[in-house]
Amino acid sequence: MASFHLCIISTQVIHTALMGAVMIFVEILTPEESVRLMVDEMHQAHPPTLPSLPISSLNSNIYNSPNTNATLQLAAQNGPVIVLNISARRSDPVIVQKAGDPLLLPLSDTHPTQISNIPSEFTQAVNSLRIGNGVEDRKSSRTRVNAILRSLWDDLVWPVVQKLKEIGVPEMSRIWWCPTSDLAMLPPHATGPHRRNKPNLTEMHISSYTHTLSALLRSTRKEVLTKGTSFPSACSQNLLAVAQPKTPGQAEIPSVQEELKRVQSAVPSHDTLLNENGTYDALLASLRTHRWIHLMCHGSANFREPFESCFRLYDESLTLLDIVQARLPDVEFAFVSACHSATGNRIRPDETINLAAALQFTGFRSVIGTTYAMADADGPDLAEEVYKHLFRDAVKR
Repeated sequence: MASFHLCIISTQVIHTALMGAVMIFVEILTPEESVRLMVDEMHQAHPPTLPSLPISSLNSNIYNSPNTNATLQLAAQNGPVIVLNISARRSDPVIVQKAGDPLLLPLSDTHPTQISNIPSEFTQAVNSLRIGNGVEDRKSSRTRVNAILRSLWDDLVWPVVQKLKEIGVPEMSRIWWCPTSDLAMLPPHATGPHRRNKPNLTEMHISSYTHTLSALLRSTRKEVLTKGTSFPSACSQNLLAVAQPKTPGQAEIPSVQEELKRVQSAVPSHDTLLNENGTYDALLASLRTHRWIHLMCHGSANFREPFESCFRLYDESLTLLDIVQARLPDVEFAFVSACHSATGNRIRPDETINLAAALQFTGFRSVIGTTYAMADADGPDLAEEVYKHLFRDAVKR
């Protein structure tokens, strides 16, 4: 299987959601804005030469709430959240903990100019690695990919890992990445020395992503509100599989039939919308009766008009706005086997609305999507392994 990486947006058995559709227009400070305010105030209070410092005594200044620190701690109940911040003045990860103050980790040597060109370079290198002409071309692309991941590790991720160890976060525990600006285009989970006999981050921690702190805040609040409620197990789920190997007007996806076969084999109970049955109306109707969905189709990310990004169905496209307006209250899990499903927005890097994020926005507890375009042949293998694990205790019905 090729070395392409998953972006797991959320893996908790709780509903998650981004901020509402009017997130750009709200007047009060959002939790992520609160963190940025914390960073700005810390910049003013402490010079760059100081070591990592706790953020404290700021609660009364942030959207008039005396419980802001407790609110931030709630977001980190299922693992520390690392907000990756890049600014012209300083670049500082903020580590939100489930107990204690958030920690500011100054990175005085990292400047936006070091980052600005990396997203496009990394995307080009990954694409060349996937479709390069000849062995030497792919070898050169792999070398470039590893060099970029190594640079991000040295400049940004390794200091965070060291701090996590210092504050007692166990190895192989869950951590959450919340990248901002150009960092939303890059995969911190895939970083590491990428040298023989030296562990990469995937061997140290289990990484998940959240596009905003609000997503985790809402999900953990839901967990608190429903404490004691029995959620259906994976084994009891009826999966909706949407397969579009030959969507009219789109290139054929050769691996879809094989992926569908493996998904159906691994999942005890499932319904399928295949080819002409996978219409716009059929999918929206089925989403109201299925908590789990697996999408095998073309996906299109529109970075200039994010809510026009869409899934290509048999008769027409299902846009992000359609999904948002559907208001799906009981959905839990989505596996998005589509290109660009979790790719960040190069034009508007702070508006990380994409296909995977939109599903999280609508209330899906967990979303799996590819960070970058994945080789078609890898889709069936990946899906099979995921569902074999999720339904490992199931008895076929």
